[in-house]
Amino acid sequence: MTNILIRCRNIHIGDVIFCSSVAKKLKEKNPNCVVHFDVNYLQPIELLINNPHIDDVFYKEDANIDYDIIHNIMNDDVSTLNPYESTVSQFQHMCGIENLDDTFEVFTNPQLDYSIQRSMEE
Repeated sequence: MTNILIRCRNIHIGDVIFCSSVAKKLKEKNPNCVVHFDVNYLQPIELLINNPHIDDVFYKEDANIDYDIIHNIMNDDVSTLNPYESTVSQFQHMCGIENLDDTFEVFTNPQLDYSIQRSMEE
């Protein structure tokens, strides 16, 4: 089993959501891998936890295990994104994904979605 950490310390909340597409791509290539995310914002954590392709999410830390692969998104080697390419595919490229695409999914909490919908109707 391959343990993979996606470290999102140098990107903003929306970019963290775009970067979540990496987990699905990694699982397509290696279904038995474990994918963890390390983020620097609390706000997107629930959306990442609800993502079935992400095994665990941490806030400014990791699981303290020996990761086989660590991808530092927007590390010192990459200072800006190319405005002429999809952000989603650029993050996938940074993680070694070969079959790039521009799609990503947001996984919300169905119970909260229901309660919010009902409260909006009232």
